Amino acid sequence: MLRSIGRGLVQEGHEITVFTSQPSMNSWTAEKRMPWREELDGFLVVRCRLLPLGFNAGLLMRTLNMFIYMFAVIRHIVFRRQSNSYDVILVSSMPPVLLAATVRLAASLTGASFIYHIMDIYPEAAVINNRIREGLLTRWLRRIDEKNCSCASRVVVLSEDMRDTLAERGTDAPVPEVDILNNFQLEDFGNQGHLPAGMLKPEGSFRLLFAGNIGRAQNLDTVITAFEDLDDLSDLRLDILGDGIARKALELQAGRRLGKRIFFHGYQPIENATHVIATADLSMITLNPGVYRVAYPSKTMTYLAASSPLLVMIEEKSALARMVKAEGVGYVSPQGEAAALAMTIRQAYEDGEGRRAMKTRALSLAAREFTADAVLPQWARIFEEISQQRS
Repeated sequence: MLRSIGRGLVQEGHEITVFTSQPSMNSWTAEKRMPWREELDGFLVVRCRLLPLGFNAGLLMRTLNMFIYMFAVIRHIVFRRQSNSYDVILVSSMPPVLLAATVRLAASLTGASFIYHIMDIYPEAAVINNRIREGLLTRWLRRIDEKNCSCASRVVVLSEDMRDTLAERGTDAPVPEVDILNNFQLEDFGNQGHLPAGMLKPEGSFRLLFAGNIGRAQNLDTVITAFEDLDDLSDLRLDILGDGIARKALELQAGRRLGKRIFFHGYQPIENATHVIATADLSMITLNPGVYRVAYPSKTMTYLAASSPLLVMIEEKSALARMVKAEGVGYVSPQGEAAALAMTIRQAYEDGEGRRAMKTRALSLAAREFTADAVLPQWARIFEEISQQRS
């Protein structure tokens, strides 16, 4: 997505540099090695060196890499300012909080403006997902992040729910204008994907699909439990595409259904995943309670672009649930209730005509709201407004 944003800004006449590291999001990408410097779509990409960590690296090593990266950012922006002179710096929220604080420092030392693109709100997201407990550390991180927001030229979030969460922090520090600018479907940039081996959909079957990270926030244990009430639907299958720390526990929970009705396929690059999603009868978005306040599942856009009806297990008051209902593109099930989820799956299974209509509306919604062509002009507007403020 950042590549699409960079290319769009270049087309608007901006000079763009992307400062990043080698790919390391998962075991598949960690095996790749990209050039340390390259021209890509009209902008420069600079990659810094980090410790070579695998997908299962421990917290200590990941933390060390985070601090190495933060120092590299300071060195690139501040210590090498004669060759790297920036008017505006766009920083995202990963690594959480401290990277934005690093960019805030760099911007103040060089006179640059910075845009804080919040994909997940921390430390709230870590508390909701039971990664850390509310206490001294979270209060310290929240104060830092409040300062990040108040010093940013613009804050960009993905949903109304996330904007409201920032407002509810109750900080006295003034927060600049908050733009709600959601993600968009990922482009393939010419990479031709294919349907992976073992993912051919059996004829006459009903494919319920989950694609994405298999972690603490996804609440997939409720989905596995719901399948216990659906054994009479012999052609119903659950395909889980992705990887993460919760996979092994979920495979154990699946028990005798594993490999027969419940299938784990591991990580696939996005160009392959889109081919799989296109075969789904229903695509799932499942979140733990409260996650909607601090994040927005970007798989939503990929599902819609593949014209797949949605099944979302999320609070009804969330922006995502409201969109699904208002646009008629899927079903909403109560949060964390396996019996209710099983009933919703059964309803969707029996509603063939309704799902066909949802497929058409899903594709229309994706084209209208969630393509690069729909979203990139809004990014261009933000940069133009900041440019005018600086002049």
